[in-house]
Amino acid sequence: QTRFFACFATSLAAAAGGAFAANLFTLVIFYELLSLVTYPLVYHHEDEEGWAGSRKYLVYLMGASKSVLLAALALTYQIAGSLDFVPGGLLAGV
Repeated sequence: QTRFFACFATSLAAAAGGAFAANLFTLVIFYELLSLVTYPLVYHHEDEEGWAGSRKYLVYLMGASKSVLLAALALTYQIAGSLDFVPGGLLAGV
């Protein structure tokens, strides 16, 4: 139970870090951290169904972030020239 609450508290901290992110890169870093620290919450009961679900969870989240999220991050930086959050939107000056 201690592991559950430690991971839960860390996931809350990662979510708060993402909420206070000043740029898109920091938001992606906290999203990745949130994905990793919520992994133990999925398999907390440590039965076969939990392990199977946790493997799918990790593959889906890591697969999506590596293939789509990083490509979108690079494309946004290439188009906008910056990843900072600004009033009016990231692509307001484009």
